[in-house]
Order: sequence, then C-alpha cells, then structure tokens
Amino acid sequence: MKNKVASIFLVSLLIFSLLTGFTSIGIDTYIDTGDAHEDINIFVFADDLLADEYFMASVDKLLVDTFGYEVVENVKRANYYGDIILESFPRNRLGEIIFPEFFGGEYINCDGYLVFNIVNAIMTLDEASTMVTNLLGYNHSVILQPTSFSHNEIINANDMIHYTLFVNSQISEPIGRVLKNFNGSRICFDLGGIVVYMRSLNEKEVSLFRYYVFDSPMLSFYERYAIRDNLPAYTRERAYHEEITPFSITLNPGDRISLSSVGFRARTALGWNGFIITGHDPFMRMESVVWHNGQRIGTIQRHQESPITGVDAAFLQLETGNVTNMARNFGTLTAVTQPRQGDHVALLGSSTGTRVGSVVATSITCPAGWRNQILINYSLPTQGGDSGGVVFTTTHRHIIGIHAASLRNPDTGQTIGWAAINAVDILSRFGLTWF
Repeated sequence: MKNKVASIFLVSLLIFSLLTGFTSIGIDTYIDTGDAHEDINIFVFADDLLADEYFMASVDKLLVDTFGYEVVENVKRANYYGDIILESFPRNRLGEIIFPEFFGGEYINCDGYLVFNIVNAIMTLDEASTMVTNLLGYNHSVILQPTSFSHNEIINANDMIHYTLFVNSQISEPIGRVLKNFNGSRICFDLGGIVVYMRSLNEKEVSLFRYYVFDSPMLSFYERYAIRDNLPAYTRERAYHEEITPFSITLNPGDRISLSSVGFRARTALGWNGFIITGHDPFMRMESVVWHNGQRIGTIQRHQESPITGVDAAFLQLETGNVTNMARNFGTLTAVTQPRQGDHVALLGSSTGTRVGSVVATSITCPAGWRNQILINYSLPTQGGDSGGVVFTTTHRHIIGIHAASLRNPDTGQTIGWAAINAVDILSRFGLTWF
C-alpha cells in the first residue's frame, strides 16, 4: 500500500511540475531590473502547449484539488525562499552565479518545503541557520540538511561521467562495454549525489563502472530496463535499445528539434557541447533521450520551467553532431548580452522562419506568475513550434534570449506582444557558457 501511495504521489508530482515549473532540479535566482513596464497586465500563453485561454485560469484550482491548498502554498513559498537565498550568492563578470562550496543543492520535498543542503565539512547547520535567518527572517520554513558533497562537485561529476562514457568509449573497448549497460544518470540533491541507471545491475557491473568511468560515494546504482522510445509525451525518462552509432549532423539556430526550435549553443564546465531549447516541450524533460532524423543525438542535462524565476529552458547535451552559430542570412551570432529597451531584434523559428521586431521592455512580470520576461513586439505573429528559437539583436547579432510565448490582453484577448527568456539568466542558472 505504501508503494502504491508513493507511485501515485510521484505521478501527481510530475503533472504538478509540468504545469507549474516547480521542480526539484534547481530553484534559481531572479534578477529584478526595476523596469517600468513590470505592471503590464497580461497573460502568458506558450505557443506550443498553452493555446487554450482557459488553461491558466484552471491551473490553480487543479493544483489545489490534487495536492491540497497547504502544499501548493508551501511550494510557492519555497520557490520564493530559493530566489532570495541564491540571489545572495556572488556572481562573476558575466552575471553567472558562483555557487559556494558549502552549498550542496536544494529541492522541494513531498510537503512542499524547500530543503537546503549544507556541506557539513565546510559549514555547520548552526552557521547555515544564522545565514538563512538573516536573509529570510525567523519565521521561514526552509529545512537545513547536512550533506557530504557540494553542488559544484555533483554537477562536475555528472559531466565527467557523460564525457567518459560518450567520448572515451570511442577509443576504449572496456568503457564501450560499460556504455552498453548504462541507461542514464540523474542528479538527485535529495540523495546528495547522482543516481546511475543500469540495464543489468549486479556487483560486477557496478565494479566495472567504478573502475573505468567514475568512483565516488556520491553514486547510487539502480536497475532500469531498456524501454522503447515510443512512450507518451509526459514520460520523464526515456531509454533506448539501439547502440549509439556516431554520425555526422549539423544543427543551426532556428532548426526544428522535437516540437520546438533550436536556440543557441552552450557548453558545460567540462567541455560538453550542446544547445539551449525551450523547457515546455513535453519531450524535453530532465534526462530525456533526444532523437533527430531517427538518430540519438544527446540527452537533456539541464531543465527549468519555473514561473517564479521566469526560466523556461533546457540544455540538450550533444553526444554526437554539432550546432553552429549561423543565424541564416544575418550571419554569425557573436555574443550573449542583456537586452536593452528599443533594441531591434530577430527571432529564428522552425515554423514561421524569421520574425523581426523591437524590445518593448527588458523585464516584465505577468499575473500568471512568470517573471523577468523580455517583452518584444514583432511585425508578424509567431506560431507553434517557434518556441525555443534564438532571439538576437540585428545590429551586432548579440543573443538576448529564446522565444517563449505570445502575450494577450486578458480583457480583449488581443495579442499585445511576445515573451522571450533572458539568455544570460539561462546560462547562469544552468552553470553554462556560450561559445
């Protein structure tokens, strides 16, 4: 009975995260630019998925009916607390968060409370309690939990595992054998480490993995049988039967990928290349295997879909192939920068092709809860499938974000603009760099 209840809860939690963006993978900071347009009264509609104008109005009721009012309110409060805590962390010159070594990651537990992991070898729980109280006051509900490994160590270890498996396996036969039994990995801050999935789990396979790939107490091993890649859209983890076959493929900004568009390329700290896409594509959940033209090209290794932080994006980490900076007839994209009001911009989408317009506001907050959206006025409307497409300035070809949604007046239903997700914020929250 206990397992059945747990299964029901996990399925419900997945639906909850799909609708709200409240996930256990990163509750990140929100930069308030103080833009004068923040009080614009608009609703957000993601072009691919949320076209029904009654959808947003029914979400709150659905969540309360499913999880109860207390849990829903706890989750909203947890995201708010997470914003404040992570905003207190230092940033580098590019505006990217520098995660301190005492920070062991965070997640939202089953009751909707924020759990903040503290590396006990660096900071005591008393010291952490003082820090959090100074930021949030005495009445906060954040749970402090000791852990052994920092956020940075876990992220870097996961990158190292994928690098070893998918790069070194080309030149090492033993690693290639380990790869055949490998069925994905997942960062789990609630376990304080990384879960490694295997098709066949036994002591020998675990020993081979630890010897040839990566060995650390942060690893937990679970068996997960191979599942064919024809699962429903809401499936969070998708495995495969076929062996990985290297092939030549080149993607460009604005190309179609799954149900959306290629955004801009990015790289992890360990040198894994990939690109940014929309977070609301149902096939682009955390750890999803991504296919293109019948070939496996990579997996989703970063994902955030949070109205509180305003991030609706994912990072597709390539195992093979390449993505360019070629922006069609505009030439090569040259940098990532913050938007400025009045910038002339272009959107490259896989459905409508190219749309041009200008930045109306650099940071708006919508009644539906989505914050820090860039408001853009295009000359022609976008369509479903354009989500995730790169948005850049036409003068210097500087990337400012990815396309997210159309914006409508709640009284008249008239489209008053389009929203983009800030590129600097995406890179910062995912710990990536543009190249």
